[in-house]
Amino acid sequence: MGARSMTVRRFEEIRRRLSEGRGLREIARALGCSRDTVREVRDGLRVSPDAPKALPDPLWMLQVDWPSLIHDLGLGHPLKFLWEERAQHLTTYSNFWKQFYRKFPQYRQASVTAREFVGIKWRWLWVEPPWVCGAPSSTLTKFRTP
Repeated sequence: MGARSMTVRRFEEIRRRLSEGRGLREIARALGCSRDTVREVRDGLRVSPDAPKALPDPLWMLQVDWPSLIHDLGLGHPLKFLWEERAQHLTTYSNFWKQFYRKFPQYRQASVTAREFVGIKWRWLWVEPPWVCGAPSSTLTKFRTP
């Protein structure tokens, strides 16, 4: 008989029947699985299929000084600059930021807050660049009025 995959439904059914006090043999026969499978679920050796799987960190992550990197990030240094200084010789930037945000999900939020400036008036003025002497082209400049 081929091995059947453990589904979430089957796993929960085994746990439910075990909590009712039914025997290993009875559960295995009713669900069409082995007694070893039921025993593994009972003893906690088999976890639910929908449980997140813990992935091991890549080896290059062991070579990065994470506490000092987090400190420098808190000082406002961009993550890409920190990668260039500390991990560019170890991995690519895309791998670096993916692993960084997997390891530290609390830093996924934007550190810059967009806000609206109410009451500030902007005026537009055509200004000739100083190096252009008599040239017909102009530059559009924005300045704030008090």
